[in-house]
Amino acid sequence: MMKLFNISALVLIWGLFSQNLTGQTVSKKTIVEHFTNTRCSICAGRNPGFYTALNQNPDVIHIAYHPSSPYSDCLFSTQNKIQNDARTNFYNIYGATPIFIINGEERNGTQVQSPTVYNEFKNQTTPIDLKVKVAKLGTDQIEVTFEAKAVSNNTVGTVFYFIALVEDTVFYNAPNGEKIHHDVFRKSFTNAGLPGFVAPQNEGNLFTLTDSRKIESNWDASRIYAVVVLTDANKKVVQVAKSPLYNPNIVSSIENELTKDESLIIFPNPTSSELLVRSKSNGTLKNILIFNAKGQSILQITPEPGQHIFDVSSLENGTYFIQITTENKVSVRKFLKT
Repeated sequence: MMKLFNISALVLIWGLFSQNLTGQTVSKKTIVEHFTNTRCSICAGRNPGFYTALNQNPDVIHIAYHPSSPYSDCLFSTQNKIQNDARTNFYNIYGATPIFIINGEERNGTQVQSPTVYNEFKNQTTPIDLKVKVAKLGTDQIEVTFEAKAVSNNTVGTVFYFIALVEDTVFYNAPNGEKIHHDVFRKSFTNAGLPGFVAPQNEGNLFTLTDSRKIESNWDASRIYAVVVLTDANKKVVQVAKSPLYNPNIVSSIENELTKDESLIIFPNPTSSELLVRSKSNGTLKNILIFNAKGQSILQITPEPGQHIFDVSSLENGTYFIQITTENKVSVRKFLKT
């Protein structure tokens, strides 16, 4: 069960993810999404050559999913059948393995035996830079934060985000003979359908999101990292990024909230009637959007410049996301209506 937290204390500073950005675009990273199965003998035959080619492209991000077809008793599939199948159905490829999707485009098992299969995706650029980090939250949660930043004015428009927790290596003597399993998909933050947001349009603007999931007992937490994939309406990658490995010594900024200089205050949280949004940095509030847990926009507010109090008593009890636009930043926080 997702742990709810006081999102008003979250401070997202781009400097935490600083890098040298030269020019008006950044490199678009490449991801290969690999649909395989531990009972698939064809997979066992194709995967070694695939990994040999992949290892010659160390900048390519890789996730291995284990759908329930053609073999429903695959161990990794049974550990999260719904979400492994959901990503497979997202690409309309459910039913066979192995299948390979590179930046939203399918490639067959023969093509991925060559390291040159990734060449056409190299040297592509995008106006959206993406950073991802993970941290410990409470006793049993992994917190994921991603920030999308516009490095130039653009018309990217609406993008959809997929957040995955991935285990970099699992040692398991599988029925098909494979013993080492790389980048095993463990959990996503959505099941079917991806939430979306309007990508930052003006140079320097940010979109930020933080969420968390429980660490499962069958994971090696020290091998977990997060991947965020931003796609357009045609399922083509706009940008993708991965976090460093989870380190329990890196604690969520939320747990240090009393020592942080908050740029936004949301209070009280949880709430049953009214919610206050205030800028502590004297930034002007421009727009407020409320989304339900399904990512559907249910309320838009034109706020007072410095702070705004609005009534949420009519909302059903549950978890909501509030998107706050200020002069140069778009932030997303979570609140609980009780």
